[in-house]
Amino acid sequence: MSNDRFKFRIAVKCRKCGKISFRYGQLQSSFRIVEEGDESCLHCRSYCIDIIKKDRFEQCTGLKDKNKKLCYSQDFIKHPLYGGGVIYWGDCSGAWFVDWFEIDGCERLCETIKESEIIGNIHEVSDET
Repeated sequence: MSNDRFKFRIAVKCRKCGKISFRYGQLQSSFRIVEEGDESCLHCRSYCIDIIKKDRFEQCTGLKDKNKKLCYSQDFIKHPLYGGGVIYWGDCSGAWFVDWFEIDGCERLCETIKESEIIGNIHEVSDET
């Protein structure tokens, strides 16, 4: 069984170039990510990065989209029939779901992910879009 579902990420924003990237890793008992890789911006290589929301760790679902990309909470996905949606954890049911934007309701992620693809996440969308 894969340990992907124990991976987490946190969004960081560069103060120099303004671009957003992610730090991936495991979660320590102190609730901070053990980062893989260096601390510089992935785009301009400056060392001026800030964590966007310190309390917002995004957990890996352990599932992959049609392009074999790992899905994380708060990712946006696109399905050929249902359109776009956002991935979230359903506390009451203990499962990953997709809240579809263009149809009423939600669906378990495992039922639609193989035909879907990740198109972004909540950090990559500006307030103007």
